[in-house]
Amino acid sequence: MINEEFDKLYEEFYSKVYRLCLGYSKGDEDLAKDLSQEVFIAVLNKMHSFRRESKISTWIYRITVNVCLMYLRKDNTRSEHIDAYSLIDNQEEKTENIKVVLLRKCINELTEPDQMIVMLMLEGETNADIADIMEIKEGSIRVRIHRFKEKLRNCIEHYERSTRNMEYSGY
Repeated sequence: MINEEFDKLYEEFYSKVYRLCLGYSKGDEDLAKDLSQEVFIAVLNKMHSFRRESKISTWIYRITVNVCLMYLRKDNTRSEHIDAYSLIDNQEEKTENIKVVLLRKCINELTEPDQMIVMLMLEGETNADIADIMEIKEGSIRVRIHRFKEKLRNCIEHYERSTRNMEYSGY
């Protein structure tokens, strides 16, 4: 019975958990797969203790947050990841993808909790569910969202100005 339930949870939530882990791992696919595997090991080991006081998705995302945060705390020596912009060779692709690259770069400059809120928003979670997952008040979520949207807007504008200045100076 537990195996069937676990298989259904794995099938339903793996891609979402993986994307959240991918965000925490700043695009490192192998690390995201490892973290996702850790999440589902924890889900399997803790299924008997799920009290059904919240939605199963909230519980799984909370485990995901905990696994990712534990990894980040353990890995104090993590190196800077390669800037995605430098990996794009084709100038047309660079122009087309610059907003996405800048947004990722700016998201990476947010605090870890704010990054998780962004990732959960991108997964379509409601503010109430994000509050449950993050274990903070829903009003605090709304305030944080307002603040980091402004930070993201300013960050993107800053990088766009820098990019234009580099283009004008011949770089």
